[in-house]
Amino acid sequence: MFNVLKIAEDTAMIEIEQFDHFGIRVTDKARALAFYSRLGFALEHESDFDAVVIIKNPSGVELNLIVNGVDLTGGKNILMTFGDGHVSVFIRDPDRNVIELRARLDPQSAEKIEGLVFYDPKG
Repeated sequence: MFNVLKIAEDTAMIEIEQFDHFGIRVTDKARALAFYSRLGFALEHESDFDAVVIIKNPSGVELNLIVNGVDLTGGKNILMTFGDGHVSVFIRDPDRNVIELRARLDPQSAEKIEGLVFYDPKG
């Protein structure tokens, strides 16, 4: 049941107001758990009737690792980013899912971050 979704009446868009968790397809449970533990996630529950592992971080963010993934990228590392003035760090989990860690900083704060390089999509 999607009680957290609201379909806008005047458009064909689904407006997400909040979410319960994100599901991420993985191929190797142990490898994924080791990776996400480095981002602060810990095992919360492992389903005994489905290929789902629930992990949470100390802030209560929940990820469901769906252990039925297949590598469809042939080992290619494809990342894309956009230059919109925010700070993003892109990393890959062991199944090559792209994870974007994004901070919304005002320009004055961003200037104080040592080593920060802004992406210019034009070159």
